[in-house]
Amino acid sequence: MLIAPLLLALASQTPSTSATSLADLVPKNTIAYIQAPSLDRAASCIGRLAAAFEPAHAPRMDAASLMAMSEIPGDASSVDSGRPVGVCLVLGEGTEGPPLPVFLVPVRDADAYLKSVEQPGAPMKGVAKGGYVCLGFGAAPELPSAPAAIAKGLPEGELAARLDLGRLVEQFHDSIDEGLNEVESEGAAAAAAAAGGFDPKPVLGAYVDFLRDVVDSAQTLDLGLSLDGDEVELGFALVNAEGSALAAFGSKQKTGLRALAPLLDMESGMSMLIGMDGAELLKHLQPLLDSLPAAYPETLRPALKEMFTHMSEIYGYMGSAQAGGMDFTATGVRYRLFSRGGDPVKLLQAYRAIATAVPGCSATDVPQREVAGVKVDGVQFKFDIEALAKLAGEKDPPAANKPEFDKLIEKLFGKNGLLIQVASKDGTGLMVIGGDDEYLRASLARISAKGTQPAFLTRALAQVGDLNPCMIVRYDLGRMMDGMKDIMADLVPGGADAMPSFELATTFWGGVDGRVWRGALELNLEELAALAHKNDPKPAAPK
Repeated sequence: MLIAPLLLALASQTPSTSATSLADLVPKNTIAYIQAPSLDRAASCIGRLAAAFEPAHAPRMDAASLMAMSEIPGDASSVDSGRPVGVCLVLGEGTEGPPLPVFLVPVRDADAYLKSVEQPGAPMKGVAKGGYVCLGFGAAPELPSAPAAIAKGLPEGELAARLDLGRLVEQFHDSIDEGLNEVESEGAAAAAAAAGGFDPKPVLGAYVDFLRDVVDSAQTLDLGLSLDGDEVELGFALVNAEGSALAAFGSKQKTGLRALAPLLDMESGMSMLIGMDGAELLKHLQPLLDSLPAAYPETLRPALKEMFTHMSEIYGYMGSAQAGGMDFTATGVRYRLFSRGGDPVKLLQAYRAIATAVPGCSATDVPQREVAGVKVDGVQFKFDIEALAKLAGEKDPPAANKPEFDKLIEKLFGKNGLLIQVASKDGTGLMVIGGDDEYLRASLARISAKGTQPAFLTRALAQVGDLNPCMIVRYDLGRMMDGMKDIMADLVPGGADAMPSFELATTFWGGVDGRVWRGALELNLEELAALAHKNDPKPAAPK
């Protein structure tokens, strides 16, 4: 019965004119509203998704088949499949029972449609208004006296849903509270059984406190799905109550993120754009940071506390906006971070101070030099695996495995340790971790280069580019896996061959817009389908 709501809840939304007409039909106590621009468009979208994964067996989707799959009763020939359609989930009065569906069906002939539905013994009854029939279980639904807010103001897209989280929390508050208490109890039990001196209870407590803030803050959640060619975009918008904990995360200060957008590195396995007021964000993260040291063995706590004392410096020196890119390569990890408004030299020294406070880590300044006309400062970091293992509480570190660990560290960070270099050019800061001089020169040159902006970045910037905080993160998972294969090739015989090769990139963007947390996830449908069928048996060769 609820297949349709689950499918349609992946939603993006319809124009205000069609939303208003449907809003006149939404019954009270609706806690989830699901909408499509039309049955035809919803059927086309679902059929397109199904055909991508099962091209030979995908069912033919049209308005009639979608009605059957969604368990919408009645004669499909009486339905106007070109107009908006809605589904409501309605709570019963004074009960914690499951919500029941109510269908808002566009019709050509209301009398004919109602006649086809209301057969003897049929469980659903309907009421007609304005070219629609509102169908519910039992008695015909009572239409609202004014347009329902839950069905108004949704953006355009293929499919859409809005959840009234405030009403859900009110209805099921006791059950939610019991669930969170159970999570805390399980955390305490896990702490008692934890090995190696690790205690998850403090961190789990901080996470549960955050979940309680979510429960107490959230009012509505919009979910959306858009399909443009092979690009699938899943969007969300969480609206929080005025004055609530989650409504306090945003800042009106500009970050400078747009100035760094041309530096988003599309040739890296992981690339990101981040804009934030670091000092303000740190205030919200402080409870989690305060809880972390207590979760680790006592021998590690002083080092962790020292690390966290430098967090405010690090956030300040990073500036208000960053553009980063990371890769695994045959010569190790390499990472570059461009920034606006920060101080890369002071940031490097803050990292140095953290490293020298941790037994098993050392840092050596590298003489300043000039590269491509720009002054470059550097620090070389080294790690002693045996000392770090002792710090983590290992009484007898596995000396037999030390050569393998040393080899892995050398492969990842370089024979002489991890080199971090910083520079400033044209008002943009640069930090380069790992890589060689060619990578450093290319990073410096990139500051002045003007790249072509990909379509997903244009959409992401339009949605979150002016928010604070905000982020745009892209993972090219296939490229990252290939990089790991290059590393494994020299470490484990045959290890590279055991790792799969595939193409899959995913992009997430999000930001805080006043009391609204909004974002989206984008995937390529063709890449997803190819990955889903990667391990299918190959057809037999013709004899």
